Amino acid sequence: LTTEKKLIQMELKGILTNKLRNKLIKMRIATGCNRNLNNVETKIIKQYRSKMMLYEKLKNKYVNVVKKPIKNGSITSGYATTKRPNHFAIDIGGVSQGTRVNSTKLGIVHGVFYQPGGVKNKKPFAGAGRYVVIKNADNTYSLYMHLQKNSVKLKAGDIVKPGDKVGNMGNTGSETIYMGAHLHYEERLKLVPATYRRPLKVEKLYK
Repeated sequence: LTTEKKLIQMELKGILTNKLRNKLIKMRIATGCNRNLNNVETKIIKQYRSKMMLYEKLKNKYVNVVKKPIKNGSITSGYATTKRPNHFAIDIGGVSQGTRVNSTKLGIVHGVFYQPGGVKNKKPFAGAGRYVVIKNADNTYSLYMHLQKNSVKLKAGDIVKPGDKVGNMGNTGSETIYMGAHLHYEERLKLVPATYRRPLKVEKLYK
């Protein structure tokens, strides 16, 4: 009935262990199953509880820690500048393609995705390429875009600490337009474009 993937989805929505148990029971009843949780489901709940206990401990240590996503990089394009008023992110480069990209904050991986470049109104545009979305412990989301092909080893549900590897800097998403290697780093309050948040703490690290 249940899978680790479903558990991760519930975890990312902030469902607590007791709520998770009740939700699984309701799912069993709705599908005509016995209301008692089976051994696999009980084991998953125990694993989830242990994972969340670890996460809470890590919060005490890392919740206010912010690190550079690229250690020796520099900001090559700022947030909503005069030249790029709709660029609600910072681009970080100045280092070679393949340079390690690190998590800026403590969080849980929401997912790993790919968005190719395309053409709109006969004009080519860059896509996000290989990118990772992390829900941070401060309830924001960080998006790491244009990561190098095959450099991401994370999966949804993984806990990442500040400084943990996310992937390598690349230029994926440039299928239809030339784009040099760089990291496009975004922060959002929710996973919708209208909730962009300027990553001031990350910007400050590069000054």
